[in-house]
Amino acid sequence: MNREQQLLNDWLSVAGIDPRPAELLHGGDEMYAWSEKLGLPKERQLLDYMRGGQEPVLMLRHLAAKAQRPLGQMRRVLEFACGHGRCTRMLVGDISPDTLWCSDVQADGVEFVREVFGVHGVVSETDPEQLQLPGPFDLIWVGSLFSHFPRERFLAFLSRLMNVLSPGGMLVFSTHGMHVVPEMHKDDPDFCFIPENESEVLDAADYGTTFVRPGRVRELAQEIGADHLYSIECDLWSVQDVHVASRAEIPGLNSWSNTPFVRGSIDRVEVGPGDKAWIGGWLKSPAALGLPKQVELVIDAKAAYEVQVGNVQKLTLGESAAFIHAEWYLEGSTAGLAPGPHTACALATDSAGGKHCFDATLFDIH
Repeated sequence: MNREQQLLNDWLSVAGIDPRPAELLHGGDEMYAWSEKLGLPKERQLLDYMRGGQEPVLMLRHLAAKAQRPLGQMRRVLEFACGHGRCTRMLVGDISPDTLWCSDVQADGVEFVREVFGVHGVVSETDPEQLQLPGPFDLIWVGSLFSHFPRERFLAFLSRLMNVLSPGGMLVFSTHGMHVVPEMHKDDPDFCFIPENESEVLDAADYGTTFVRPGRVRELAQEIGADHLYSIECDLWSVQDVHVASRAEIPGLNSWSNTPFVRGSIDRVEVGPGDKAWIGGWLKSPAALGLPKQVELVIDAKAAYEVQVGNVQKLTLGESAAFIHAEWYLEGSTAGLAPGPHTACALATDSAGGKHCFDATLFDIH
């Protein structure tokens, strides 16, 4: 087993995720390649990819619970802009493939998720007027697509997707908030499109990078008949806002809050002479969730050691999203570990008993 797979397997085990989603990966998956472009070490790329696919599912579970519409009870669900299945492989753990349709402009991605995960596949179009979707859908999930559109395409795709919602259905999509790059000059303080992207196949003039305030998203939604819009800032990947558009009121979403999910990082691992080790990093949780009641490092997916937590601060991201940020560390001995590679998984337990494996890393004993 190589180091990349070793790290991923132990994270999946500690996080309590079925390892089967990790068995197959499409060779042309741009989201996996993006991990390399970010400069991540090879051994961390699969982990980064899978963590990125897990977050939307955690968000959708929380959202569906607040709306009192459990994911498993949805009759028809569409994942639009599914790519090569980064999120799909996690979604099929909550949504039956028989009720899940996946769509993307990349035909090989659609064929891949259809064959590997057993979902329905629909090849999309770059022109929203040509888009044919087999609605109606109770839920449409669109991850990080509207974060790339100029205003007219933003409106056109929003309108097209709203038209295939069932009565009372929910269109859930994410955007970059304006807070992501506060120092950047923006001609429009509420909606800014830059013709630049990370894709090797999509035209940057139509698929660039977009920053938009929730208030402007509400205005755009109302233009195409979505009278009800609910928004949460900084709820995906720490940088994207999440919105729910619907033609009917969804009372449960009046009290919608950030997903109860602990994020964090293992920033430094030092293994010195005399079997001494120091491992440390940071964590962040929504203010409503509070500081975790316990944080542990799980070594090799077996032995758990409680860490020290300190330097707790309150943060406000975007216009109103409140979080708690803290630093943590573990200092101890590696005397019981054999020479070779070992994994460390950072695990937080919240006040309700929920488990959050927020990062993992490899270290070597010589």
